Amino acid sequence: FPAFESNTYSITITITITKTSTYTPTTSTGLWQITIYDTYYSYSWGYVSGFNFVNLYGTEYADIDGVMQACVADEECTGVSQTAEGVWQMGTGSSLTTVIGGITWIFAERGDWEWEGETNAFTITSYSTYYDYTWGYVTGWNIAYLYGTEYPDIDAALQACVDDDECVGVSQTAEGVWYMGSGTALEFVSGGVTWVLVGRGSWEWEGETTTIAINQYKTYYSIRWGYNTGYNFADLYGSEYSDYESAMEACIADEDCLGVSMTAEGVWYLGKGTALTAVSGGVTWFYTGRGAWEWGGQTTQIVITIYRTYYSIRWGYSTGINFADLYGTEYDTYDPAMEACVADEDCLGVSKTAEGVWYLGKGSELDLVTNGITYFNSERGNWDWGEPTECSIGQYMTEDGCEECGDYMTSPSGSTSIDECTLDITFEAISWTIECTENVDGCNVKFELNEDVNAINVKICKLGEDDGQIDTCIAAVQNDNDLYVLYLGEDVSPDDSGEYVCVVTIGGKEASSDHAVRVDVVKEAITITAVATDVECKETIAGCSVGFNIVKGTTDGGVDASNVMICKVDDGVDSDCQIAVKEDNVYTITFGDDISADDIGFYVAVVTEDDGDVVTGTDEVDVNVLRAEENCTCEVSWLFKGVAVDA
Repeated sequence: FPAFESNTYSITITITITKTSTYTPTTSTGLWQITIYDTYYSYSWGYVSGFNFVNLYGTEYADIDGVMQACVADEECTGVSQTAEGVWQMGTGSSLTTVIGGITWIFAERGDWEWEGETNAFTITSYSTYYDYTWGYVTGWNIAYLYGTEYPDIDAALQACVDDDECVGVSQTAEGVWYMGSGTALEFVSGGVTWVLVGRGSWEWEGETTTIAINQYKTYYSIRWGYNTGYNFADLYGSEYSDYESAMEACIADEDCLGVSMTAEGVWYLGKGTALTAVSGGVTWFYTGRGAWEWGGQTTQIVITIYRTYYSIRWGYSTGINFADLYGTEYDTYDPAMEACVADEDCLGVSKTAEGVWYLGKGSELDLVTNGITYFNSERGNWDWGEPTECSIGQYMTEDGCEECGDYMTSPSGSTSIDECTLDITFEAISWTIECTENVDGCNVKFELNEDVNAINVKICKLGEDDGQIDTCIAAVQNDNDLYVLYLGEDVSPDDSGEYVCVVTIGGKEASSDHAVRVDVVKEAITITAVATDVECKETIAGCSVGFNIVKGTTDGGVDASNVMICKVDDGVDSDCQIAVKEDNVYTITFGDDISADDIGFYVAVVTEDDGDVVTGTDEVDVNVLRAEENCTCEVSWLFKGVAVDA
């Protein structure tokens, strides 16, 4: 970490309140504030927000209780951190790294922290007068010892406090109730508000100063001005100006002027004195060569997030800043700027401005610049470079320093190779068991991912039945609900039954779901019904037929005729089978003119499915064949009164 000249100045008022601390890790150069103390497992712990231990190790825990208990039992543990992903781990050493959303509890009795006493400064953000007394406003805190009556509004609480000599201020709790408070200890309360009664209590007042950050520096009319938002000079005077350039020009000509402020109404004035007023939407430019500002400190920390080597020189990369002193030619890319910097002994690095142009930079002053980028030449300047002892989560060490694993990837802290980078993808099936029906559309395998991955990188794969390994894969489709889907379609069959996993491949790394979706495809039922259960035929006369209606699922005639046989049942065994003919969704066989008594018997339909399964109908057709002599015409003679008569 390089150390730079700071851009802060001191003005207005702060108050020191006991029972908080700051500490300085001896192996680094930063100062962090302990905002809360608490006791867990009979040990004192200090709370820090926005940081994690650089060296996290051991088991991941879902809650703070488990990780603290493990830390107490492990002598190497100097505290615990919750990462931006919400996971708790133990930490060792005394190096912290900035993590948005990170939380750290320091084990106060371990480690080589350099503790700086039991006090900390809390800023009074505004002052007001109530009942002829001055009160200072603090947010996020309550007085630790609250007592007396509950008050529904601040006026009643303030009046009661004035009348009670023990009262040093009033606090509004997170529940919205006001109480009087006594003593000097404060407690951190989310949503809490406190008004301190100035002049009472044993607060250790630190004079009329507080620290305000200068967000950026600019030069106007050959004067360097420091920019800050949210404040105005308390003492504004002179003419109104519609723009800051006119106000600055007038300020330079007026020796009493220490800067210019834009009010909430958008009007610019000259300002003098060292008192500021908090103003929503206010802007102030400070004339850096005037006034009795107490400039605080000579160093600050800039985090070098990446190290790279160009032109055989190691460069440290940081965002959001530029060299204050940029000079030389404009460059479109960093390569020619670096080459020119190497050749110029005054150059300490190169900066890309908000306009996207690269310049050489010199000196030790930096400006905060939105979208700015700076590469620092590690072989020049008097920066206090700190070597990272190990890389953070999601990085790996190279000879040029810590490199990022890449999009959607993570790695354990302390990784030394890109091989330790893995895809940080989690999978959740919409349903882990799916039952489908053969040839019915709507049988779909769906996964939800924790990242919006391009569908081209996502496959859904079927596992082999014997070895459980990936067998066949099909590209997933990302639907309107951002689910990744395998559509098995209307031709789904029992062959599609099995287990399916989701696989993501990015940058040569692969991740797959830990569990498989089980798909069972049920075959469509086949129903066989005789057209007529009794059929009477005549010997030697063709055209007599046996027919069956066959329904597969809900489809009448849904079976290929080549898979249907109509067979005579002989002692319970199907014999004399003939392939059926399908006409108007009726499957039939027709006897020829060689039909005889041998064809008498019971007939059934037999379906052989594509997978070899055989379905035999339960309806039987009884076929009877009449003999030819049973179909003759007889001549009968009658005697009528002794006379023969033809009938």
